[in-house]
Amino acid sequence: MIHNFANPNDVLSTPMNVDQTYANIGWGGVRTSTLPYALEPNNITGILEYSDVNNVDYLDLCTFGEPPMGKAMISDLKQLGGYTTFVESGLYINQLNLPPILPPCRKPGVNCTISPATCMVETCNRTDIDAGFVRMELIVKAGKTTDCLAYTELYNDRYVQLRCIMHDVGFGITMPNPDTLLSSCAPWLELGLYNSRTGRGVNVAFLRHWSYFPSDGRLHFAVYTSNKTEAITIVDSMFDNTNSTTDLMIDMRPTRRILPEGSIHAPSISMPLNTTTITTTTTTTNYNPSTLNTFTFVYGKAEEYGTSTLPGNARRRIGSTEIGPMTRDYTVFTINWFGYAVRLVPGSSYVNRGYYFISELGNVEATANDLVEKTYATQINNEDWSPRMVGIYSSKDDGNDFTIVSSSSVRGNSTTCDNPLASLICSGTSTPSPGRVPFFYVKCGTSSTYFGTDPYHFTPPFGSRFPGHGNISNMVRSYVCDGMDISVRPDWKLMGFFNSSDTGCLSLVQARYNSEICVANETAVPSSSSPTTLTNAPTTTTTTTTTTTFPTIIATTSPTSRPLSSLTNAPSSAFPTSTTTSPTSRLSTMSTKPKSGAPTFAEKKKNKSISKSGKTEWQLKASKQIKSITIKFSPTTTTTTATSTTTKPTTKTTLYRERTRVHHHKVDSKHTRGKAILVSIDKLI
Repeated sequence: MIHNFANPNDVLSTPMNVDQTYANIGWGGVRTSTLPYALEPNNITGILEYSDVNNVDYLDLCTFGEPPMGKAMISDLKQLGGYTTFVESGLYINQLNLPPILPPCRKPGVNCTISPATCMVETCNRTDIDAGFVRMELIVKAGKTTDCLAYTELYNDRYVQLRCIMHDVGFGITMPNPDTLLSSCAPWLELGLYNSRTGRGVNVAFLRHWSYFPSDGRLHFAVYTSNKTEAITIVDSMFDNTNSTTDLMIDMRPTRRILPEGSIHAPSISMPLNTTTITTTTTTTNYNPSTLNTFTFVYGKAEEYGTSTLPGNARRRIGSTEIGPMTRDYTVFTINWFGYAVRLVPGSSYVNRGYYFISELGNVEATANDLVEKTYATQINNEDWSPRMVGIYSSKDDGNDFTIVSSSSVRGNSTTCDNPLASLICSGTSTPSPGRVPFFYVKCGTSSTYFGTDPYHFTPPFGSRFPGHGNISNMVRSYVCDGMDISVRPDWKLMGFFNSSDTGCLSLVQARYNSEICVANETAVPSSSSPTTLTNAPTTTTTTTTTTTFPTIIATTSPTSRPLSSLTNAPSSAFPTSTTTSPTSRLSTMSTKPKSGAPTFAEKKKNKSISKSGKTEWQLKASKQIKSITIKFSPTTTTTTATSTTTKPTTKTTLYRERTRVHHHKVDSKHTRGKAILVSIDKLI
């Protein structure tokens, strides 16, 4: 969920200042070396092809941010199959049609011994060769060996660098450009040196120089081992030509990266990628890509977009950061909500439900196609919520402490407090509602606190105030506590939604939050006061009835054609089973008041047993593969721990459910960097 926290009545809340017109949903990605391949299904049939090496539904992973290339990069979700899966090393793809890798050329009439730095060109064509250019050939002379020598230093502190006699003398200094040697849209590729007689090859971790000293004829490159003796033995033995009377030609060609970057291993035979004779049977008798590990993003087919309820478009963006040796090992993935009509105004929310899961490649198609039908996106306005009342109580006459209590019933309009000495200062709602704006509790260090509408209260001056912005020379550093050591970070909590002109709420600006104020005290004298009803004005009503309450979490009523299914409706192969107990007090379900003709939004909280706890946190525990996620709820008078009892899934599939909801969630301010505060919970089930 993305919510626009700006106050619509603030003079700074101009459309240019605060309206959100572009969103990245789930900006993230994968480590390229671990999951180098990206696959997407046929958008019409829903079939994901991967077993035939000549017919794999792979994506070009071009450099992110550069002009679109191939069939990936930027694509409208309506034209896709609803999901993207990333696959580990081991997948064969024989569809790249890559050009051969050709060594550089020596200029005509130039002596490289005299001018080694200027005598070479990166490549040459047939016309150039007819004009006197000489292309280097990788070769081991008859009766000779490569006679490899090792560098003192390792490449990238891991791999041995070698200098091996693999071409004629007389060539000058060359600095290879990785972008011209391999496809920049296939980060799973690397160079391979192959014996033209045996077909055996060695994977090259890094090509340093085609040549350097004109007098020695050596190729400079690194191989995947940290042992210098082993590296020399591997290459010398693979290209040994001492017992032959003819020259041995060496081919350099693209090959699969055979293990993730960082692995130390001896080279092995790798499959060539640009021949037409490769089949699954000739590649290896044990080739079974269905067992490969995958990580899958499920985002749906954008059926909700482009309507009056959810204007704009949705697209998938993908790209690699790997553009050469020692560059960032990452593939970027995100979904964009964008378009001329997109405008998330103050008080409104954008909700997008998608899924992440891990599984073997053979399980991806069935699992993902089922989850595609459960994705959901919509826009929720202030008036679409049905909140419960939230009351702020203080136990001291000077109002220097407070706690927050929510109504014990769904859409309830009263709160109770067990402390007869506490009085209600002001009241609001648990979700966005007309006439109310978010209030935050912000702490810096152990002594500085703030309660109010400005999450940037302790931020160093930036020439404006929330919801205004800084500029390139005076940026908002919301992660800094002004005047304090850089190691001190602000701590934010969203406490509820209140009237920004309510004098009672405003009187608590320097008050400290105390979760114990309304905790039952056995020595307290009971009061006969009635529960407080919802009002915008401050009041001093005191109540003593013990009530356990929970913060409200958005719930929805989904359209009939695309129900927001509970966990038990998901495919059995994708989800762990669970057992539940029904507690007396439980997470409430919120319904919305839909606009005419617009889909409604509903959600049931199932498969969780809830029990009382003395800790101020919720722990939502998922299957064995997920540790836990802890979410702190400061504004409630009582706190509980919700856990899910699960059994081991019957297949290797584990679900990560991205069902985002918003409420009293502690924000990690270290990562906000002055952006809009996005609060989400319920990330894992």
